[in-house]
Parts: sequence; structure tokens; C-alpha cells
Amino acid sequence: MRNRGIIFSTDIMVAFIASTGVVLMIVFAFSSYFGAVSENAKNFSHDREAVFFMDYLVKTGSGDGLPIGVAFFDAQKKRVVGNLLDKEALKNPVKDANSLQLEHSTVKGIFLGYESGRTEWVFGGMEEGCTIYERFALVNGIIREKAKIGAVFCE
Repeated sequence: MRNRGIIFSTDIMVAFIASTGVVLMIVFAFSSYFGAVSENAKNFSHDREAVFFMDYLVKTGSGDGLPIGVAFFDAQKKRVVGNLLDKEALKNPVKDANSLQLEHSTVKGIFLGYESGRTEWVFGGMEEGCTIYERFALVNGIIREKAKIGAVFCE
């Protein structure tokens, strides 16, 4: 009779250890999953901010009293022309700036990359560990040129 009690207790102990191991594996799997979800949400927040900043840059004119918009203001139509950059507005307010602080990141540089391969930095430059976001636009100068405007975002 005593042997049956020891065997029963050993069976319960082995079952308890096995079920505890399975529960711990499930908990570790969920914690790594939720850690990845949290990291993805943080990255999405940075990407959203960068895309919105690039939209703001291309669709807002500096004539509106705003510090950095570079869209061309058409005096005849009395409105800003989106995706058409004003060459003069690019030279104005941010030349002396080292960076622009946003909510989640810092803009360390803005540049224009022309179709010919020439790159013209409006301010700043590339830094190690930063991400570049680019957007296609036209540049209004003596002639209209296709270009991509880019910004260097650092955390």
C-alpha cells in the first residue's frame, strides 16, 4: 500500500513539473511577442512622424510665416503648389540650423537629390545611425527639375 502512495505522488510531481514547464514556455513566447509588438509600434510612430514631416515640407510654403515649408507659392493662383519646391525658400530660414527637433526624432539634415545625380544639402548632413526618408518633387528654378527631397532623421 505504501508503494502505491509513493508512485501516485511521483506521478503528480512529474505532471506538475511538466505542466509548469509548458506554462512557462507559453509565458515566455507571449512576452517576446508583446515585446516585438511594442517595438513595432515605436518604429511605426517614428515612420509616421517622418512621413508627415516630409509631407509638411513639400506641401507648405514658407510665405505662410511657417519656418520650414518649401512649397512654391503661385502668385497668380494665390495658393501654394504642392510637390513643387521653391528654390529660394530652400535657401532661407534653415541654413543656419544644426537640427530640427520633432516629437520622437531629430532632423539632422535636408538635401535635394537631382535626376542628374547631383546632391545639394540645404542644411546639416548625414550622421551615423540615422535614417533617410525621401520624397519625389519638382524644383522650381530657372527650369523645373525632377528631384527627391530627403531628410536625415535620428532618434
